[in-house]
Amino acid sequence: MIRFMFFVLIAVAGIALAVSLKSCADRHSVVGPAAANFASEVAILGDGTPMFAPNGTVARTLADWLQDPRSTERYFEVGGAQFRPGAIEPLPEAIARLTRLAAMLQAYPDAEARIVGYAAPSGNGHADAALAHNRGQHVIDMLVADGVRRSRLGLADRPDRPAGAPGLAADRIGIILRYPKRLPANAVIRPAQRA
Repeated sequence: MIRFMFFVLIAVAGIALAVSLKSCADRHSVVGPAAANFASEVAILGDGTPMFAPNGTVARTLADWLQDPRSTERYFEVGGAQFRPGAIEPLPEAIARLTRLAAMLQAYPDAEARIVGYAAPSGNGHADAALAHNRGQHVIDMLVADGVRRSRLGLADRPDRPAGAPGLAADRIGIILRYPKRLPANAVIRPAQRA
């Protein structure tokens, strides 16, 4: 009787194994649509860090530009809502974008960034300029807190993209990214100024 039970147990185990192998063969490929679209959704930064940056987004444009060995200098709009009127503290969604920018700058240590602050015109040009400057300085301080060396950051003016430009938020920042080692010797970045 024990031999019979042992035989039945081995037979059942064999059938179970055959059925499980058959069901594995019937399943879809391991590389599904999500894995197939991985390259269009994720950028791999210079230090190997993966970052969610779908094609067509500012994050992907930044990542691709930083990775391109021909890149020298380019202005980028950060996009989206960035500041409440009169505030220097970015909105939460802007803080998330700045955190990703810090990760990108850390992955490409030869790149430098100049931050351009903007403020909606209030009728007081001096107050608007001070607010724009303070926003830029605050963003620099946030990037430094996220691990970017202050010596790689600076403030800049961008008069060709005024605060009231059509299609752009007035209360925002822009970023000028550059690779100083790839630029002519007379191109210099202005160091960050404390407010």
